[in-house]
Amino acid sequence: TGTKVAPARVVNPVATARISSSSAPSPVVHSPVVASPVVAAAVVPAPAVAPSPPLVTVTFTDGMLTIHSNKATLAQVLFQVQQQTQAEIAIPAGAEQEQVISDLGPAPAREVLASLLNGSPYNFIFMGSESSLEQVILTRRDPNIF
Repeated sequence: TGTKVAPARVVNPVATARISSSSAPSPVVHSPVVASPVVAAAVVPAPAVAPSPPLVTVTFTDGMLTIHSNKATLAQVLFQVQQQTQAEIAIPAGAEQEQVISDLGPAPAREVLASLLNGSPYNFIFMGSESSLEQVILTRRDPNIF
């Protein structure tokens, strides 16, 4: 009643190799796989995700400024304006909390920046000549002053 069954032999298909040394049929060599408590995980490539469009694009050509912003912060927009115009802009505290959605320009830099900043919680002063923007001074408005 006590029939013994031989243990099953597991063959690793990756470890199977053919050895050929003559014209005789090649023997197949099998490597047994040793059971391991570690479970192998399959590496699955992540689905391709289209790169998100930039939050802000600023161009400054021949004195004309263009700003396209899609939920960028005011600090990000002003930093890009500073990079493109080479104007000195001290970005005020709190500008990283203000979200900007805009499509402004091309127009003279002062007009575009005035359109951007009108209605914001900042007072602003532009310094430089009419054709050259050299500095933008921003201060937070006092909400108690009309």
